[in-house]
Amino acid sequence: MQTGRGLAAVPAWLFTVSELPRPVARVAVAPEAIGSSPAPTLPPANSRLDSVMASPFRLDEVEGNTVRFWFIPEYAPTVGPVDYETADVVVLGVQAERPYGWGGIPEREPELITVMLSKPVGSRLLLGIDGKPIPQSGRIPTTPAIRPT
Repeated sequence: MQTGRGLAAVPAWLFTVSELPRPVARVAVAPEAIGSSPAPTLPPANSRLDSVMASPFRLDEVEGNTVRFWFIPEYAPTVGPVDYETADVVVLGVQAERPYGWGGIPEREPELITVMLSKPVGSRLLLGIDGKPIPQSGRIPTTPAIRPT
């Protein structure tokens, strides 16, 4: 079975369904091996969510362990860049504050964000926090194209 961390050999039940060309496999798990799901944690009543995460708009420059990218701030103000590194991937984003509600957000110019990584990018894939590759080209708009309503 393919997992997010590679191939795993697991016990499975095989079911034959007459309408299907081959058996259907389902992972076999002992009930005692599965714990209860944690209860979701919700913000307190009447609280606001103060920050959001956003993906870069496009790359500007990659040089060694320095990455510069353009970010279109639909929220105000920008708190700062965030990055997560593995051996194969670098995930980039921006944390920004969200005003209470969506009304009255001024139009803001794109910002050039600089991130210093722990090691050079090399052949690692650069992804935004949305999991998509960060575009390496494209016109930088002077105002955000998509506005919350």
